[in-house]
Amino acid sequence: MDAITEIENYLQDADLDHFVKNSMMFNATLRQLEIIEEACN
Repeated sequence: MDAITEIENYLQDADLDHFVKNSMMFNATLRQLEIIEEACN
């Protein structure tokens, strides 16, 4: 799935603290999770 690959790319070098503080990364990851959810329905 492309969405999973995108999430992996976003999180490749990020730790939890960086992820939580980086709103663009957080929101991009959230959007990809929404895409996965939509594909499951």
